Amino acid sequence: MKAIILIGKQKDTSTDSETYEKPHHKMVQDDVDFGQKQNVISKALTPECIMHIAMAYASCLPEKAKILLDVSDDSRFMMIKFALLTGLMSTGRKVYNIVGGGDRNIAKFALRKLSLEGGIHLEMDEHYLYVELLDKNGVPVDEDVIKKVCRRVQDKIFCRKSIENMSLPINISRLALDYFRDTVLTTPNKRLPFRIGVCTRVSETKEHFKKFGAAFGISLLFTNEPTILPVLIQKNELDFGIYIGPNGKFGLYDENGQAIGGDVFYALVTLILSSAKSKARIRMPRHTSAMVDAVSEVCGSSVCRTKDSDMESLLLKDGTPIARLQHDLCFDPIRAMIRLCEFLHMNQCTLSYICHLLPTLHTAQEHVEVPEEKTTAIIDKIKKQFGKENRISLGRGIKIINSKGSVLIVPNTETHSIRVFAESVSEEVALETVGNICNIIKESTKTKE
Repeated sequence: MKAIILIGKQKDTSTDSETYEKPHHKMVQDDVDFGQKQNVISKALTPECIMHIAMAYASCLPEKAKILLDVSDDSRFMMIKFALLTGLMSTGRKVYNIVGGGDRNIAKFALRKLSLEGGIHLEMDEHYLYVELLDKNGVPVDEDVIKKVCRRVQDKIFCRKSIENMSLPINISRLALDYFRDTVLTTPNKRLPFRIGVCTRVSETKEHFKKFGAAFGISLLFTNEPTILPVLIQKNELDFGIYIGPNGKFGLYDENGQAIGGDVFYALVTLILSSAKSKARIRMPRHTSAMVDAVSEVCGSSVCRTKDSDMESLLLKDGTPIARLQHDLCFDPIRAMIRLCEFLHMNQCTLSYICHLLPTLHTAQEHVEVPEEKTTAIIDKIKKQFGKENRISLGRGIKIINSKGSVLIVPNTETHSIRVFAESVSEEVALETVGNICNIIKESTKTKE
């Protein structure tokens, strides 16, 4: 039996610098772990439970809402698809079914193109059935919606309509072609002679990669196992690799089989966007390192940080060419492959060469012992010393960013200390920053309440 996991927009829970230093593919896997721990809605895969999930989500949407259903036509999914259709139709909502569905990128594209109110995308592995609830932009729904759905399922509170008020699902079959055409029309280079390794367990995604590869002259090799991808790249002398997680996020490997770290990935995105448009205004997740600031400063662009969970929505809302390019690079693995190939082709270089050109960050850290009862007051005192535009609140900690770098200040309740972690393009600045913050903490610790 498989457990059912609801996937929505994840909270910005990261407060430790180790998150920023992880390879991008590891960050992808951790997001799924979070979903598994928090949103396991059922430990048994039954038609009744699946139907109730569909009814609960549809009941959270307006009465005349149009809902997209993206489920593979593979025989393994037939029972699940029928249960979802039954649940959605029973609420009186109009259902749009993607024929030959199962690819998350097509589902997101369909929601925006057809102006639907929401959607359901399914993926499955040997242990779990992942039910991803999408909003009208194709972005995972907020955590509040996930909680409402869970409550409705548990309490069996649904909107039900009589049979005469139900309408048959509308089958749509041209979305993959529209998605393909839209990508081709926005790609100047029609021949990209690259060899790329792809790791995905979704057969529909694999098929779409093959079609795009054939159209652009890209040779592709596939594997289902993330651990095999680096070996596949090295043995076959591929140009780079892409790992796609169950939640649709993805990570990159260079031609040497080395995973691209999260900070390097976002710095690379900043470089590509800055090359595409002078004085570009680039949105970045708030956890990104000072590397993106260093790249943007050299290239003459500017960086605007936002919550990780709001990134995709804001890029789609912006709707500018540079925002659409960034959305491709950060949220669509197929288009990211095309855009990255295009960039490397125009510059006649390898991925590792470009990454080595990016600025290197120097780090420094120190732990300061602090009585637990004084921790909150000290963090608040540090917050007051820096302007709101330069600081980001991260749970109990804060991150301070300026043109020289950034510093992360996080309390550790287990060791009764505060960790200060700084990064900068200058080693001297990193050490000086840590020293200054630690002095403030030590002085505050001595101060009597």
